[in-house]
Amino acid sequence: MTRLKSKSIASLLKNKNFSHLQTELTRLDRYTLQLRALLPDAMAPHCQVVKIQHGSISIAVDNSAWLAKLRFLTPKIKQLYRQQYHLPLTQVKLLVSRPVSAKTGQPNQSKKRKLSQISARYIHDYADSLESSDLKQALLRLVRQSRH
Repeated sequence: MTRLKSKSIASLLKNKNFSHLQTELTRLDRYTLQLRALLPDAMAPHCQVVKIQHGSISIAVDNSAWLAKLRFLTPKIKQLYRQQYHLPLTQVKLLVSRPVSAKTGQPNQSKKRKLSQISARYIHDYADSLESSDLKQALLRLVRQSRH
């Protein structure tokens, strides 16, 4: 039985041609910039093109709120990509995923939202008015977590 020699990942990557990956990333970045130019300024940084294939574009958004807003713009996106970029889109797919920075390869950091003291107080008061239930426990947990 012959034993295979192990190689480092760096040496494998050095000897292989991965330029097609860089080309694809550059292409997706270009489409992301084009998409962001079509969107309202507040929405643009929360959207990223993750795939274009067979007349379909897949766009990732930070959260479901942006997805809901973007859904209303899908006809406009299709039309503008057809007219301005001559891309024959037939479908726009939307998904929730944290966008990744092309420069660092890491997810973009978003601010963690905090519950205001007055909101926490209202939620706490409402929870106190409920009989013992899962909802009451969840609301009290939310208030406790907001204090940390």
